[in-house]
Formats: sequence, structure tokens, C-alpha cells
Amino acid sequence: MPDYPLGLGPKWEELKQNLWPNEDQGVDSDCPNPHCDYMLTDQDMYDAEEFGGHFTCPNCRWTYDLSPYMYQEVRQQTRAGMTPKEMGQLGESVVRDFADENNGIPGLGELRWEAPDYNDPIDAVVGDFAIEIKSLHSESYPRFKIAADPTTGGNRSDVIKQKIDRMNELGMHLGSQLAPGVLGVRLNFFTSRADFFFSSGFKDARMTAMEHLGTSDFSKLNPFKKPEEVSALSLPTQGETYGDEDIPF
Repeated sequence: MPDYPLGLGPKWEELKQNLWPNEDQGVDSDCPNPHCDYMLTDQDMYDAEEFGGHFTCPNCRWTYDLSPYMYQEVRQQTRAGMTPKEMGQLGESVVRDFADENNGIPGLGELRWEAPDYNDPIDAVVGDFAIEIKSLHSESYPRFKIAADPTTGGNRSDVIKQKIDRMNELGMHLGSQLAPGVLGVRLNFFTSRADFFFSSGFKDARMTAMEHLGTSDFSKLNPFKKPEEVSALSLPTQGETYGDEDIPF
């Protein structure tokens, strides 16, 4: 019997072969940018310490936080080098574009309402579903999680209750009964391919137990650029500043 990583099993292998045969994740390097092959030096770590742990890659200009690696802190960033909020907002934008391209979310219906505030317990209403949008990196464990809220100290059950209360409130506002659902977005930053998965209920869900709704190209929203695309900008490297006469715009 094959030894599957993290207990993912044959269903995950089958899904990978069906949706992403020979998928490319980019080059192997220290930089989170999958297009960049930059490897950190000791001097880079010293420079990052001067800037509170933040480091700007001299090759592709992507800025990320090295603090977790320097001080063994709990990571406050995703595998892509973004904060969870940045990753979440990107996923919501990708979903919005996907809905625009398809006049709604395939299999679910029209995008009827979007949260005006990032902290709203419900991210969107699609068809008759009150949706929680979750985003993850294509190299991450393939599970979308309903997490507790560390900003308020609320535990998991509190968070889910807030979602249900908000769902009922939105149902009254929109004039229809809503059901809970999770819309997961898997982002491959190297290929700019987004895959969309759905499951009913406010609960954790593995991709293998979710319905695959489709794919889209999120090149326009992908924050990672190829080093050759940014080299022509002549931006300052970490720690450098321009005099007024040198500002390139």
C-alpha cells in the first residue's frame, strides 16, 4: 500500500490527476514568489532585522516577513508570504471576477450580495447560499477551515453562531431563506489558475469531499511578478532611498 502524505489518500491522488496533471508550482527558492529563484543570505537576514523582520527581495521586489524564521514566532502569514487577511481579500476578489465572467457562480447562482466589511461573518450571498469564502495556496493542505476568531477571543462555536445569525438576518433582508455554504478557492500563483470548490454547511471541508465548480485565470490579480517584469522599474533595493531628483516618476 502506498504511503500517502498527511493521510490524504487515493481520492486526493485521483483529484490531482484529474484537475492538475503534472502541475507546476514554480521554482524552488527562499522567496515566496514562485517565479523567483532568490536564495537568502546572512546579510539579508541582518537587513531584515533592521526593518522589523520585513524583507524586500532584490530579484523580484516581493516584500514578506522573515520574523517567524528569525525569532521562531508563530507564523502570521500564509505559505505565499501574505497575511491571512491579504490572502482572504485576494480570494474574494478572484471569486468576484469568476462570478462576473460567468454571470454568477456555476452550480450556485447569482452573486446577490457582497459583504461591505472584511470582518462581516458572511462574505457573500450566492443564489440561496450564505457563503464563507476561504482561500489557500495550491501547495497547502487541501482543506478549507472555519477558524476561531483570534481578534476577539471568540472560539469556533461562537464564530459559527455569528455566521448563522448573520445568514438569517441577510435572508430577511433579501426576502428568501438562505442555507450555509463554504466556497473554497485554490490559488496556484505560478500558473495563475484558480479552482473553485463548494460544500454546504459552515464546516471544515477537504477538497475531495467538495464539488468542483470550475476554474479561472487570475493573472490580473496575481501579485507575484516575474523578476524580468520588475527589473525595468529601477526600484530601490532594501534600505535604499532616492533623493528628490532621483524619484523615477
